[in-house]
Amino acid sequence: AYAFANTQSAVGEGAGTLTLTVVRTGDVSQAGTVDLTVTGGAATAADYSGVPTTVNFAAGQTSATVTLTVVDDADTEGDETLVLGLAN
Repeated sequence: AYAFANTQSAVGEGAGTLTLTVVRTGDVSQAGTVDLTVTGGAATAADYSGVPTTVNFAAGQTSATVTLTVVDDADTEGDETLVLGLAN
C-alpha cells in the first residue's frame, strides 16, 4: 500500500519547491511504483510542475521523496490548493 507521509503540506510561492514523502507498507520485497496525480484543487497547471509523475521504489525501500516545483508568478491571488492522489 502507498500513502503520503503527511496528509497536508503548505508552501508559499516564493519557496520554489515542495517536497513530499510517499511511504510504502506491506510486502516490500519487490520493486514497486505508484503514480502521483492531481485529483483536484484550485491551483492550475501554471502554478506548479512535476505532476503527474511515477514514484519508483527499489526492493526493500519503504519511502521516497518527490519534489514539485511551485511557480512564483506575478499574479495577486489568495491561497490556492492542489489535491494529489496516488494510484497504481
